[in-house]
Amino acid sequence: MLTPAPSHQFSVKHQDPPLDSSPTHTVPNVTPNVISNLVSRVINDDSARLVHAPAITQLNTGGLIATWWGGSREGGKDVKVYTSFFNPDSLTWDAPIAALTAKNTQEQTLRYIRKLGNVVITQDPEGTLHLFYVSVSFGGWAASAINWSTSFDEGQTWSASKRLITSPFLNLSTLVKGTPFFYADGSIGLPVYHEFAGKFAELLHVSTRGEVLTKTRMSKGKYSLQPVVHVSSPTNALALMRYAGPRDPYGNKKVLQTTTQDAGAHWSEPTFINIKNPNSAVALAHHNTLGKIGVFNDTNRDRYRLKLYQYNPDQRWSAVHSFEDKTPQALKVPQNYYEKTLSYDVSQFIVSKERKSRIVSRAIENMCENNQCEFQYDYPYLIQDKRGQYHLVYTWNKSAIKHISFTLNSANPASTLTTDKNL
Repeated sequence: MLTPAPSHQFSVKHQDPPLDSSPTHTVPNVTPNVISNLVSRVINDDSARLVHAPAITQLNTGGLIATWWGGSREGGKDVKVYTSFFNPDSLTWDAPIAALTAKNTQEQTLRYIRKLGNVVITQDPEGTLHLFYVSVSFGGWAASAINWSTSFDEGQTWSASKRLITSPFLNLSTLVKGTPFFYADGSIGLPVYHEFAGKFAELLHVSTRGEVLTKTRMSKGKYSLQPVVHVSSPTNALALMRYAGPRDPYGNKKVLQTTTQDAGAHWSEPTFINIKNPNSAVALAHHNTLGKIGVFNDTNRDRYRLKLYQYNPDQRWSAVHSFEDKTPQALKVPQNYYEKTLSYDVSQFIVSKERKSRIVSRAIENMCENNQCEFQYDYPYLIQDKRGQYHLVYTWNKSAIKHISFTLNSANPASTLTTDKNL
């Protein structure tokens, strides 16, 4: 039986409606919901040139902990896994800590480690933090393995990393991105994906001691990866996946979805939903009246737009709010224009003037070449805290880990869903 992670989604008493497998649709008009209390912050500091793939969870004491990787480049030997704490009283992020490196992972797992990658984090009902992260000993990401580390003091110290046994073939090619969730017995549901000889999603059932109890295929083939799961009852869940395949006959790429009705033991044949996907990660969370909500790069190509959607009773997704939108500048723009645009954008961040200037300079360094620059906002990760507020983290132009906190209010307070936190 499934139960929701306390920091990011809640079970609700309803059944998932039938899947929408129609090839094309026009996205409905924005629904009358209100985003309020929106605040933008930056979590990382200047210790890494490039940062990516953030994750976040709420601590039982009320604060937040975020994690991401940073280094000189993706796959660089100097990439480290960072953590930072959000103080709910001062409403500020602490200075980041380099919690894991290739060197200490190698020492702890007794295996040669060449580089580190994606990381996710969650806190179990007993208060233990579980951190899962990707490492590679040789080759590219297709040769990845997942490591696991725990903390009993809310991230102040971490246990020695342990390598999960996830694959019979040399234990290779398993990666993480999606938010973990929990089963009724407190064990962990960990969405993972493979990139060796194909791209497909799986669900690992992991004990709180780091043992892989079962592994279930969620999709097959070469085009689906990075699943995120929304649990709607002890038996029913929906998963969305990044799509890495060709365009459909209408020239579109779209987010994939699959469902389970037996607590993840079996998953339906994946179908497309009505949201475009430029081969980019997606995020899911729960709203107590609106049900499923998600954050997407809803374009056919590139990642210049990041938007919040809600799932409607008519089995379709509709746009609610744009967090980032550079549609008029979707193509590369001159550096002077890029600098002015980003300077205006960072003026909204709660960070010092000097830090704002350094963020813009770093973005120019990472995103410009030959006086031409592009905008990129990707790898969203969304949770709901115990007060109902949302926390979205994502990569901002490869140069900042941006944190947006907000409240999502339904214009119609009446709900067909009832929350049950005690399943």
